Amino acid sequence: MSDKNLPERIAICDDEKKSLEAIRDYTEKYFAQYGTEFVIDVFCAGREILERMTSVPYDICFLDIDMPDINGIDLAEKIKKKNEQTLIVFVSFREDYVFQSFRVHPFSFVRKSCFEKDIAQTIRDVVKLRASRQEQGQLCKITDEAGYEHVFRRDSICYIKAEEKYVDFVLTEGKKLVRCSMKSLEKELAPGGLIRCHKSYIVNIRKVYAVKHDHLILMDGTQIPIRRWMVTELKQNLCSILAQ
Repeated sequence: MSDKNLPERIAICDDEKKSLEAIRDYTEKYFAQYGTEFVIDVFCAGREILERMTSVPYDICFLDIDMPDINGIDLAEKIKKKNEQTLIVFVSFREDYVFQSFRVHPFSFVRKSCFEKDIAQTIRDVVKLRASRQEQGQLCKITDEAGYEHVFRRDSICYIKAEEKYVDFVLTEGKKLVRCSMKSLEKELAPGGLIRCHKSYIVNIRKVYAVKHDHLILMDGTQIPIRRWMVTELKQNLCSILAQ
């Protein structure tokens, strides 16, 4: 699914023009109700989606099943091979295909006989899933050397400092010592804007006020040493955060 700052990329495929327009209109209507940004592409043939997916990673595909060029289930299988994270929603009169569709693990099956009710519920479920994934992305789970799990909100971490066999998590609400290695933390935390700037420090780039030639200044005035060769990279990261 899309990052929270990016719109949902949606593909709709149906060989019947009226159905295609109805799916597009209701999809626009319900996503707009939830305040979700989206971009919709429509296709009359399944192979057109496959061609477009070479350059566009769709988050959701609404597919008819009974189509002449390629049936929706086979199409879904090919889409999943290109991007296994894509959610598949079948929209069809052919309710007898429900069990056959299970082999591609669809997110939902919208019956055209109950179209408005089913598509409203499906989009509601998509929005809930998206919110859940965003919430999970804001949490980091660290397992210490004894096997205990510690859960932190990423935005609560100011910086982390190595303290002999422990690391000290300096949080907005206090501190917490955890027995684990900086190397394991570096790998776990880097995707979320927590960067190892020194052999003894990992810093949350969102808490940085300024980058100097040999240290960082955090919002609260704390100074953190940095590797000099990282100055340019850290400045670029800071500019990127400020631009969001």
